[in-house]
Amino acid sequence: MICVECGSDVEHLIGGSCAACFVRATPLLSVPDVVRIELCAHCGARKSGAHWHDPGDAPEEWVRDETVRDSVGVHERVDNPVLETDERQLDERTFHYAIELHGTGDGVPLSESAEAQLRRTKSVCDRCSRLAGGYYAAIIQLRATERDVRPDESERAHRIVATELERQLEGGNRFAFLSKDGSMHGGHDYYIGDIDAARNVSRLLKDRLGASMHESAKLVGRREGEDVYRITFLVRIHAFSPGDLAVGKADHRLFSVVAVHQGGKVAVLDLETHRRDRVHEERLKRLGGPELLQDAVRVSRDASGVQVLDPQSYKTETVLVPVEYDDEGETVPVLRHEERLYWAPRPGGWMS
Repeated sequence: MICVECGSDVEHLIGGSCAACFVRATPLLSVPDVVRIELCAHCGARKSGAHWHDPGDAPEEWVRDETVRDSVGVHERVDNPVLETDERQLDERTFHYAIELHGTGDGVPLSESAEAQLRRTKSVCDRCSRLAGGYYAAIIQLRATERDVRPDESERAHRIVATELERQLEGGNRFAFLSKDGSMHGGHDYYIGDIDAARNVSRLLKDRLGASMHESAKLVGRREGEDVYRITFLVRIHAFSPGDLAVGKADHRLFSVVAVHQGGKVAVLDLETHRRDRVHEERLKRLGGPELLQDAVRVSRDASGVQVLDPQSYKTETVLVPVEYDDEGETVPVLRHEERLYWAPRPGGWMS
């Protein structure tokens, strides 16, 4: 076959030209003079193309190489292109790249070389920019039914929120961050940078704290022609939790809450009869939590109960206890209600 450009007799032609003439007349590689990579001045994230990569996602060497490769244009006539790159650092922020292209054109092997410079520049990543601006896409409102959220519930919720957001961040969700939080209306509000992250956190709070969950959306504006919504997740802890003390609204029976079930049902221990029961929480009035219990010094025990010293009057009083209660400690947990002492179990103690 005769090349129309140089007249050489070759085995294969590419569009009528030999490989040498085709390459000479047709640049196979298009490479910008300078390729830039952005590094976040705050967290060290690196931007390749339109995407930011956290420092732990990939080594900077990989991000630099991918940025250079993404910037290279290969002629459409090149089939099965393979790029080889060789990096050499020139100074603190400049790198030289030697680029080799190998491929085929109409079955004829082709290759071409090029050079490029990559420069690192300081910037602020999208995540740090949003954090600095106090951005949030969702709010988690932690509340309790007919009471304030207890300190121990708040502390547990804080741990759940922090642990789950860290897990999601490590999983690649760069906006799984806590923008701000604070006490509000007897509970706590968490401002989260990503809706899906907030939804997952809310579900965990619901399952682990014994709560209900409600989701609502509010239109806050438009971005690039689309409506932008801010989502609020209301996580409401049930009125009772294990260890709470309550009285029946109708029959005035005194109870210690043993467990909380879905559907508003609570398992209770009757402090008069020491029988277990299951009652709907709407039928109970919460007196308080374990902080209402006092330690009464044990004096003796007989068939009628345990004799203790009243913590206030220091008189000997008999407290009814379950038959199977065999705690021989020096003190007995008691609840004072309407000038009478009742034995009541402490959370994590007997019956747990």
